[in-house]
Amino acid sequence: MDVSTEKQGGVWVPTDAECEAILKAAVIEASPSVPKRQLNLEPGVRFNLDDDSIEPHMNWHLVSELENGDDTDLADHATWAEFRAGVKLSELGTALVDFYISHEPKNGKMDGYGLLGNVTVYYEEGRIWKIQGVRNPSYNVE
Repeated sequence: MDVSTEKQGGVWVPTDAECEAILKAAVIEASPSVPKRQLNLEPGVRFNLDDDSIEPHMNWHLVSELENGDDTDLADHATWAEFRAGVKLSELGTALVDFYISHEPKNGKMDGYGLLGNVTVYYEEGRIWKIQGVRNPSYNVE
């Protein structure tokens, strides 16, 4: 699968193929029995624990000074639509976005499902090079 993306002034605008790869990994990570139309996928927005002058962002590489992100914590969630609109890249042209997967609520209630899993997307050199989950250390993005 081609996962190349369009770069617009330091912004990664995910392609349909990239979004489909992320959704496919999310379905497998959450539960193959949950249809993707019933999943809610939200990118986490992180903040820096040590430096409050750094703006919270969904791209960890704009917030953390450590490779493992241990100097950050979850501040909020963005929407899938905000992710699709584009992710600001780091100075090195990279992004790391952590997605929280939940079951789409019925009648405004989570129905006991809550958080079903996480997938982390790694973007570098104009493409997604890795999608990693908790249950599966690496989903195929080729």
